[in-house]
Amino acid sequence: MRRFLIVAVFLAMVSLYMLTIATGNSSKLADYFWWILAAAGILIGGLLAVLMRYAWLLMRDSRRGIFGSQIARRLAGMFTLVAVLPGMFLFGVSAQFITNSIDSWFGNDTQEALERSLNLSKSALNLSLDNTVRRATAIQIELISSASLGNDLAAALPQAAGAAEFSQLALYNLNNGRIEAERNPQRLPAPEPDKHTRELLSQAGSARSIESINNVLYAQGWLMLTEHNAQQTVLFFRQPIPANVAKDASLIEAARAKYAELSYAQQGLRTFFLVTLLAATLLAIMLALVWALYFARRFVEPILSLAEGARAVA
Repeated sequence: MRRFLIVAVFLAMVSLYMLTIATGNSSKLADYFWWILAAAGILIGGLLAVLMRYAWLLMRDSRRGIFGSQIARRLAGMFTLVAVLPGMFLFGVSAQFITNSIDSWFGNDTQEALERSLNLSKSALNLSLDNTVRRATAIQIELISSASLGNDLAAALPQAAGAAEFSQLALYNLNNGRIEAERNPQRLPAPEPDKHTRELLSQAGSARSIESINNVLYAQGWLMLTEHNAQQTVLFFRQPIPANVAKDASLIEAARAKYAELSYAQQGLRTFFLVTLLAATLLAIMLALVWALYFARRFVEPILSLAEGARAVA
């Protein structure tokens, strides 16, 4: 029996360690959490069977009036109180602490701080987009002036002031969807206006947006140039957002997405930790009870031997 208890203690320590590791999302054992919990449940069931056997032996000895059974039963009861009460107290305190901690993670202050950070990030992105549109507008005015003088827009595009600052410039024909001229040293994807962009161009003469290409944020837009004989030519421009602004925006958006994911799984996360805590508490209590009953019987055995020796002498 002692070997069984030693093996049970070792398996319980391994199970608790693996459960602790599996609670982390980045852990390799996270996918096997429920399997580990099931193994711990089997161990708890085995310890419960041993505990019930010891309890049955104590009750049997007590009913038979075996000498020393009353002492063993009282010792078992005392050890049980010593093992169970502290364990239940710690479980209650820890469960309350976990619940309050998880609720504090998702408080209004945290959500408001993330929303304000996201608004600041959007403001910085919009400011960068406005600056890009302002520089592109200067090129638009220059090209319109050149067209009014009868010059070729395709030839005037690369010579426009400030054209070298853009990663991509293109003259796009909205009617046939062809690019009439382009400056694209970085070989970025060709522009493709959607239905919403075409509506904005027909109504306001311009459209703007922010797009991610190869994990790089670009400020891009469309500006109407000419509309002659039902032929609509627009200027397409694309320029990268400043690296520091783009990095901050990406980090804030990732943090907000992670927070939203955790908020959605808040109840499951609370259950996840409480189940782990309950399994650890049950393992500890079962081990303590089995060891307590084992030592209670072992403690009485010398008294029983002494009593038998006394009867033999008598």
